[in-house]
Amino acid sequence: MSDGFTEKAREAEAAAREAAEAAKEIDPRQEWETPPDLWAAINDEFHPTIDVCATAANAKCFWYIGPQGEEEGRAELWGIDGLQTEWLQGDNQAAWCNPGFSNIRPWLQRAYEQTQAYKGVAVVAGLVSPSTFWWRDWGCKANEIRLLSPRVQWIPAPGIEAEGGNSRENCLFVFRPGPRPPMPMIWTWEWRTPRRRGRA
Repeated sequence: MSDGFTEKAREAEAAAREAAEAAKEIDPRQEWETPPDLWAAINDEFHPTIDVCATAANAKCFWYIGPQGEEEGRAELWGIDGLQTEWLQGDNQAAWCNPGFSNIRPWLQRAYEQTQAYKGVAVVAGLVSPSTFWWRDWGCKANEIRLLSPRVQWIPAPGIEAEGGNSRENCLFVFRPGPRPPMPMIWTWEWRTPRRRGRA
């Protein structure tokens, strides 16, 4: 009886490991690339050195964290799993994170932890969803929440057809080192307007 129970426990453990490994694969339906015009505005202000949730083909920085594949790109692989690999290796660096929006909570938590451990900045793309637990628990730990105007049209992965464009409002969570304010500063960022860029 005990041997049978032990065997079932081992099978369950193996299944859990397989599920965890499968979860690390990027779902093409969540692989929405940052459009060039939005990236130009982000890069103009923050100058990120690493894209922490990307592929070689869609990475926006010289270094990226994500699956190692055969895609052609100009980025260099820094690590495989953005939720395990260190984002910031020194002070005064910046990380960019566009994780897809189906499970953003762990990415916000990771951004908070990394900017507490290092004197750097993390910018995370997300949904405007203040009624959710992840927003209240981790989104509100950001120093800023920038509501993006106009609405962003993310670029779908190859082979994925976008139906009707983006119907959700998006924002950027900006995490900075040091003590956090009681509540983040929330403001509308007109990211296509040059005079609005460069706000600290």
